[in-house]
Amino acid sequence: MQRERRVDRIQRALLPERLPTLSGAAFHAAYRPATNESDVGGDWFDAFRLPDRRIAISVGDVAAHGLDAAGIMGEVRQAIRTAAASNVGPAAVLDHVNRFVALRDSIGMVTAIFGVYDPEASTLAYAVAGHPPPLLALPDGLVRRLPAGGLPLGCVETLGAKEWTFTLPAGAHALFYTDGLIENERDPVSGEQRLLEVVRGLFCGGRNAPPESDPAMAVHDRIFRGASNRDDAAVLLLSRSDPVGCYTFSAVPIAAPIARAIVDREISHLGIDDERRFGVLVALGEAIANAIEHAYRGAASGLIRLELENQAHQLVVTVEDFGCWRPFRRRGDRGRGIDLMRAFMDSVQIFSTRQSTKIVLKTELAS
Repeated sequence: MQRERRVDRIQRALLPERLPTLSGAAFHAAYRPATNESDVGGDWFDAFRLPDRRIAISVGDVAAHGLDAAGIMGEVRQAIRTAAASNVGPAAVLDHVNRFVALRDSIGMVTAIFGVYDPEASTLAYAVAGHPPPLLALPDGLVRRLPAGGLPLGCVETLGAKEWTFTLPAGAHALFYTDGLIENERDPVSGEQRLLEVVRGLFCGGRNAPPESDPAMAVHDRIFRGASNRDDAAVLLLSRSDPVGCYTFSAVPIAAPIARAIVDREISHLGIDDERRFGVLVALGEAIANAIEHAYRGAASGLIRLELENQAHQLVVTVEDFGCWRPFRRRGDRGRGIDLMRAFMDSVQIFSTRQSTKIVLKTELAS
């Protein structure tokens, strides 16, 4: 009994006592140590408020179990908190922690994801060090793995992690987790597919779907289905409820289906017929594809901004990038994106400066 009390105190000390409370969004978390080990382990989740009112998020995994792994986890988690207080970007935070891990010979492999969530704009910016990708679930049923990659902490002198940014629209859920959730059956491919199905079933039932009292624990329950888990498993869920004024995405291919799903849901109540609705989504996809292909060629992926307006019986969709387009030649069937936009929309305007390129798509609504 004394040992159990000590372990319980250690667990409470190493994991956050409470998660931040937000207006328009909510956090839920669950932690499940490996069944055949101690009641604590090397996985962690964390969310805490920064001085500028944004929320820092970290999830990670120490490649071990039990009290030794829990001690290392506590050190790394605290190093992330210390670096985050410097008000630097997610990649810089992971670079700082990477140097800390590299100095400690006793620390083995550690994977982590660190992000910053802005509750006002509902933007999530994050970087990854060899950790499983976060999932984005939209209420229409779209569930996608967001970009990840990178090397675990401590493997190289300079981590060089990439940063990614995505807006969470109303009704969306971002799920962060550790690999114990997908590798319990020793088949991570099937485990990832199982997790996608569970997330879709829990969070993509539409606005009338009954909410789970503890959605993070519900993920655990549906994944393990009463079976024991061989590895520690942590889940951190960020859910957005309030509407969003505009949307920002990293200029990567996954942005296109996410943006189409958001716009499709946004215009569903405007009385647009199926043919015109299809045309809006095609034109939007082409505008985003152009920004991805031409704005940031040869450079790190920048950002794309999406805005929707309903102006006097007219839908206005604006796609803006912040790169520098270069002249390009049409090759075969490629280079016809602007032609497609003009075929499906009533008006297509392109405004280009040295700082950005803005494509404004307009279509008439039923009067």
